[in-house]
Amino acid sequence: KIIQTMYGVRIDIKPKSHLKYKDNLVLWRPAIHEILERTGRMPVGRKPYIIPFPQGNNPVFWVDGKYVIKFYSSYFASEEIWENEIHTLLTLKEKMEVPPGLPLKTPKLLSKGFLYEKGDPWLKARGGTNRWRWPWTITQFVRGVSLLNSWSYMSVDHKKNAAYYIGRALRVVHELPNYSESYEEKAKNLDFAWMDWTTFLKQQHLECLKRHKQDKTLSGFILSDLKYYLPPNITNLFYDIKNRPPSLLHGDATPENFMGKFNEDKTVWEPVGVLDFGDVKRGDPIFDLVTIHVDIFKCDMELTKQMMKSYGLESWTQRKNLAYKAMCYTLLHPNDNFQEIWAVHPEWQEVKSCLELQRLIWDFTGLEEEGNKPENSEEVKI
Repeated sequence: KIIQTMYGVRIDIKPKSHLKYKDNLVLWRPAIHEILERTGRMPVGRKPYIIPFPQGNNPVFWVDGKYVIKFYSSYFASEEIWENEIHTLLTLKEKMEVPPGLPLKTPKLLSKGFLYEKGDPWLKARGGTNRWRWPWTITQFVRGVSLLNSWSYMSVDHKKNAAYYIGRALRVVHELPNYSESYEEKAKNLDFAWMDWTTFLKQQHLECLKRHKQDKTLSGFILSDLKYYLPPNITNLFYDIKNRPPSLLHGDATPENFMGKFNEDKTVWEPVGVLDFGDVKRGDPIFDLVTIHVDIFKCDMELTKQMMKSYGLESWTQRKNLAYKAMCYTLLHPNDNFQEIWAVHPEWQEVKSCLELQRLIWDFTGLEEEGNKPENSEEVKI
């Protein structure tokens, strides 16, 4: 329900129900207007032009071709997620060192706040501090075409260019400072620094079988093999890098979050930047590799190897049992990556074990030899 009160627009919606209404402009337009007025961005003499973004789990809106307004639901996010995205966007602008020639535009944070401010009488009357306050951000719109909408128009060489770009861009993100200054001292203790990632993985491990049964994308053979395939101590997946701080992960490295542009005849896709840092985590870089290999490259190992090479091949080849770890992260990932895999390789659904599936999805044969090959300047041109 939309309730207009003397205190402004109030959205009376349960966070668990928001997915049903997240693109509903009748519901969200008054709230967007209120935020624009609060921040001095309401156009004079007319209503703003608003388009909802269909992707993602949170209500996100494109406003007048200039701004992106994002609301954070408590069902998929929290105030901590909102704070993490704000911190990451500010860090990207202040501390990101971009190699020459690498287009890496990220959204500029323009404003942030809560739809329901503390002390609002309406909020107090309907649950007080227990009521979700709907945090929001306004960021600058990054113009371009996403890889999601570009992939089918791109030639093999242009996809290799995109893979090269993604590898370089991902390396920059992974090497960003992980923590705010107030948190940095505590994070010098590596056990503390890896604590959030350990907690996240243990939770994913605990819910893995139940989640895949609900998704109904894995065969009974694979489901019955899960408990034998995944390591009993899930922290063994990153034991070889626990002697250094965790990397800052994008967390949602999907094709809709890599932006580019086409030339006039739509034959060349040129990279522009990276979007959406709402799922940032501190952890193992292999986690980001899963989404890129499956969701962007559609399990094309040649493209993935090109991406790994531009990222820095030694970062991957030094990891022991890389294919096994990548397969474990594929199974543990919150997103059901197997829908994407079966869409491209339906015959892979017939395999009888996780190990056999690993050999199909994560065939790193010849990866180390890739480092000895000279780069083809036509393939890696940006």
